[in-house]
Amino acid sequence: MGEAKRRGSAEQRMAQATSERPLAEVLAELGLPTDTRFKGYVLHSEENDDFVAHIDRTTTRTFRAYCATPEDALTFRTLAEALKELKEAGKPLVVGRVFDTGTHLMVGFIDY
Repeated sequence: MGEAKRRGSAEQRMAQATSERPLAEVLAELGLPTDTRFKGYVLHSEENDDFVAHIDRTTTRTFRAYCATPEDALTFRTLAEALKELKEAGKPLVVGRVFDTGTHLMVGFIDY
């Protein structure tokens, strides 16, 4: 309970998580080099440990394909786009930021 109180109410945590933060701040928090490149936002299923790779919409259905790695994941340019798709998915997914350090990709999940 102490940790939750320290981080604020659920509404405060959601507002903080859904705002775009400066890249330098996020890199410092994650301990990544300053020359790390931000690639975009991804949706991840913790239940299946996979990422949304493709979304196909028709007038009657929405199909989502999944992949195992962030290299093949569908990336969203903005947090708002990722959150919109997260809400439309109707299943438990989390949003992550993908970073390219030059030698590997790293995903930092947004805590909300």
